[in-house]
Amino acid sequence: MSTFIPAYRKIKEYIRLQVKSGALLPNDQIPSQIELMELFDVSRGTVHKAIAELTSDGDIYGIHGVGNFIAESEAPIAAAPAKPSESPMRTIGLVIPYDFRFTPDLLKGMEQQLSERGYRLIVSNSDGNPKKEEQLLTQLVDEGIQGLVVYTSFTEKMHAPIAQLQRNGFPFVLVNLYLTTLPCDFVVSNNVEGGQLAATHLVELGHRSTAAFIWTDMREIATIKERLIGYSRIMAEHKIAFGKNRIFGCTSKQFKERAGNEYSKDFYSPLEEPLREALAAHHDLSAIFCINDVIALELMRCLAHLGIRVPQDISVIGYDDSAFGTHIQVPLTTVRQNFYEMGLQAADKAIALIEGPNRMTSGIYLPTQLIMRNSTAAHSLSDTDTASQA
Repeated sequence: MSTFIPAYRKIKEYIRLQVKSGALLPNDQIPSQIELMELFDVSRGTVHKAIAELTSDGDIYGIHGVGNFIAESEAPIAAAPAKPSESPMRTIGLVIPYDFRFTPDLLKGMEQQLSERGYRLIVSNSDGNPKKEEQLLTQLVDEGIQGLVVYTSFTEKMHAPIAQLQRNGFPFVLVNLYLTTLPCDFVVSNNVEGGQLAATHLVELGHRSTAAFIWTDMREIATIKERLIGYSRIMAEHKIAFGKNRIFGCTSKQFKERAGNEYSKDFYSPLEEPLREALAAHHDLSAIFCINDVIALELMRCLAHLGIRVPQDISVIGYDDSAFGTHIQVPLTTVRQNFYEMGLQAADKAIALIEGPNRMTSGIYLPTQLIMRNSTAAHSLSDTDTASQA
């Protein structure tokens, strides 16, 4: 029988995991109450209770009118030493929706770490299908593997197979995505930082009217929320308008069914209508933040179709640093995720869970990096051209 975990405790665990992983350092400001409400989909009262207990426990301190900050730690928490492997060759399974954006680098990192530690890797492609993922998880466990690394397709409200692994005490690590409703081991990028990097870059270029494009069916995924939280935080600091009315997109299913088809005689893109809506709603729009590089590429196709130049008329910034970003007509400015390091850390964490099963649940947040290319430019460069098109 599963144990119910109150929402306020999940928030406390989230903050503490960020501290343990180094994503939040002493005197760093934690997400605001509104940001935590959005991230965990809870009431203000629930967030207030979590903040109150974190303060009472000495984890954070508040400054009236400013916010809450990480308290100084008296002593770092030491990790338990891993036990030596008892078997010369064990197996770890990787369940992942194969994606050219990150899978090769993730595999390289995992394979290097596993081979050095006497483990082998079995890779299974879930195609991003929750039902297929559930079947693969069951199949791999039944085959006797020792641990799992999973890029889950499950949502916050539908994660029963992952929860079952946890109840059974089976060693597993979530990678690139994690579930705020299910505390477990994970390795992800610091997506709040990534969103902040994107926003800061656009602000420094002089952009004051921006939008974000996402897959709308994934807006509740924690890592996506965090990118938008980081982005909106910087915009708020500079008193630049950014809210739900500036977030556009289509579903991932719509995107995969049609996006990028260069062989159709008639141009069509699932992002064309959302783009037209964004331009109609915000006539002074000068920059767009895309939640991943694939969306950015498709959006640039749409802009070209509408006769809008990148970056002279509208700047575009992506997220991931996919390989194709340097090979397109206008090389893409983006936020880099270190998927190689993610794979290495995920493999290391999976081994630690296998060899030291009594370890505390923990998460790792990897730093992101702004990669500046040609798809963003100073807003002043496009003022004259934009005015002539209005």
